[in-house]
Amino acid sequence: KYSDIDNIVLNIFQGEIASATASQVDILMSAKATTCHIVAIRSNSGEVEALSSLTHIDKAGYENSLREMILEHKLHHNCGKKSSGRISKIEMDLHIMGGFD
Repeated sequence: KYSDIDNIVLNIFQGEIASATASQVDILMSAKATTCHIVAIRSNSGEVEALSSLTHIDKAGYENSLREMILEHKLHHNCGKKSSGRISKIEMDLHIMGGFD
């Protein structure tokens, strides 16, 4: 996590995963993804603050990491309980950038 005068930046390096809300960081980023994939997920339920996650994938074999990232979003939104105890709908946006051979 890097802080400058105007922004709090969370930079994700190769093989890392991070999640944050807008109240925690201003910019979620990853650099030097020359032959890698950057996967970003943003989820919103309307009940609690939206959550954004980013991972920098440098090779095959990250299925469990991606599953954990999605589970973190589900858990984040289930913390804001409705009267039934669960949030009925979570919208997730998925973005994939880059590529490798």
